[in-house]
Amino acid sequence: MSSSPGAPATDGACGHPIRYGETFRLAAPETWGSPSQSAEWSDQTASGRAIRLTLERRNARLMRGHRDSPMQDHPFDGVRCRVFDAQTGRALFKRPLRLSVMGQRRAELSRQQIEPAYRQRFDREHFFRFGTNHLLLDRFQTPDLTHEEHGWPRVCLAYVQLWLTAPPAGDRPRPWERFLPKPLADTRLSPARAQRDFARLIRQIGTPARPPKRRGISPARIKGTPGQRRPRPPIVFKRQPRLTATA
Repeated sequence: MSSSPGAPATDGACGHPIRYGETFRLAAPETWGSPSQSAEWSDQTASGRAIRLTLERRNARLMRGHRDSPMQDHPFDGVRCRVFDAQTGRALFKRPLRLSVMGQRRAELSRQQIEPAYRQRFDREHFFRFGTNHLLLDRFQTPDLTHEEHGWPRVCLAYVQLWLTAPPAGDRPRPWERFLPKPLADTRLSPARAQRDFARLIRQIGTPARPPKRRGISPARIKGTPGQRRPRPPIVFKRQPRLTATA
């Protein structure tokens, strides 16, 4: 890893222009240098525990890449975050948290927004697992990219509805879940447990749609009507085939 982009080559210099600056190694604190920005503030976890965070941000880091992934063209900001207990001052984790902020608009993220944004990753990963297992997130298959983009918001709306129906929904435990401890049974229903009673609630609310009507036997396509074939996009190969020499 490089600490900063290298200086451009001067006129008349030989060789490739310098891309990288001084070496930056995570295992060697003497190569870190002074941070571009630093901050310290108080916060609390989701459980209500008071914590104190210290953050060091170093701008314009570079990482060595290869021909297929030129990382020297994509600088990022390196962030070092440490979490301490607000009362005792003891570090909650043995090693600091290191994050990379990439993108052309990375400077718009303030120092207080980087660490909470990463902390939300825990909730997002649970959504992806629940969406694939219970909301058919990865079952919708279509060759149309527009339909694919419209399918994801529908799954997100269904996930929000399960959270909103958790208070009025009744708990329907499985046969092996009926003897759970009382404190655990009195907690707010998770989306998976609210989904078991969602069919009963949706029947009580009703729907403004009209009931379906029988169409009968379809007349099918009129004889002589030309059909429209779906345009076939070009095949994308992950790796270019090797060229073999022929005599």
